[in-house]
Amino acid sequence: MGTDKALLETHGRTLLQHVCDVLQPHVSACYLATGSEARYAEIGWPCLLDQVPEAGPLGGLHAALLGSATPWVLLVAVDMPALDGAILDRLMQSVETGDQVVQFGNEDFPEPLCALYHRSVLPAVEAALNRGDRRMISFLGGLKPGAVRWLGSEPKQPGMRSLENVNGPSDWTRWRNAGEPGA
Repeated sequence: MGTDKALLETHGRTLLQHVCDVLQPHVSACYLATGSEARYAEIGWPCLLDQVPEAGPLGGLHAALLGSATPWVLLVAVDMPALDGAILDRLMQSVETGDQVVQFGNEDFPEPLCALYHRSVLPAVEAALNRGDRRMISFLGGLKPGAVRWLGSEPKQPGMRSLENVNGPSDWTRWRNAGEPGA
């Protein structure tokens, strides 16, 4: 992106503040996985620092699983400018006994950065990190069969714009030009 995505302005506030505002009513505690250093003190949420250097989002998930006081972690990327509470409700209402991960997409096109992870995935996440595999889906094969609940993410389903992310300047420009929902 060339700049800190969390500080991009949307809806009259930063992307980080937007995501935090959407999350707040849906969770009992909120944390920021900020990599190797505490950042964004102005948000007022505690930071969880990576235990494995340079591990990217998988390192953030690892830190969240280690730091969570609850059995489930809702992991959401900061670069989802259209994120809304309805998509989070859908995730949380979809959990069934035996699930370890609930996420949108499918095995070919997963969306692991707006998903629920049960604390029981921690050993598989650690095994992936120990192998040097930093991909967010790298640990799924280490889970019991049927432990991942896939929620379809067909583009025409209501709320699916919530999962759009902005990875680079062209994505940001395209999203801004399409109009900011809720602005």
